[in-house]
Amino acid sequence: MHRFCLLSMRWPLLFCFLLHAPTTGHAQTKETRRFDIAVDGDTAGSYQITFVSGPDGTVSVTHQADVSVRRYLVVSYTYTFSGSELWKDSQLLKWDCSANDNGTRLVTSGRRGTDGIRVTGNGHDRIVRPDIWLNTYSFKPTGQRGGQRQAIVEADSGKELQGLVDWVGAEERSIAGQKQACDHFRVRGEVQVDVWYDGQGRLVHQESVEDGHRTVMKLTQVNR
Repeated sequence: MHRFCLLSMRWPLLFCFLLHAPTTGHAQTKETRRFDIAVDGDTAGSYQITFVSGPDGTVSVTHQADVSVRRYLVVSYTYTFSGSELWKDSQLLKWDCSANDNGTRLVTSGRRGTDGIRVTGNGHDRIVRPDIWLNTYSFKPTGQRGGQRQAIVEADSGKELQGLVDWVGAEERSIAGQKQACDHFRVRGEVQVDVWYDGQGRLVHQESVEDGHRTVMKLTQVNR
């Protein structure tokens, strides 16, 4: 069984043309978003993203996921993920993450340099393009809106995948109990994921399919 991947939500935990980083002010601001996770229609866990915008223009993003899939009342799959990212001027500067994929421990990191981003961990030590899309999908992509070929890196495994990103359109969705205008993007290829972003360009909803399993990540609470 493939691991849950917020990130691509690869099966099931899930950067880009550039990703849209939020505008920061002079004071530090913090926002935490909590999501419910369902796999094949059944409740399977929770996911939390925290955004902290600093006075120096950096945005730190932390992730925490806890997934437990049951089949016939028996736990058949577990996945936990903890990660962090640092952004400035719409660029991903670095990330660190650790995960437990049904008993297999994974640890990766990425560091931006002059020649790209160095990915290390899980047997990887290589330089990738600076415009990869990390599959946490934290921020809304910018650039071309249709048929953009995109290299995607799994934050937990360090594996690089290829996808085609399309802007589906502007849609109204119920987000944490309120109607909001959202941008819907679809990724196909080695990744099959749909992601929605609010007016801040931050993730509010995610749906993916892998090996025939449908995973939905729904935003239920925003704390500032």
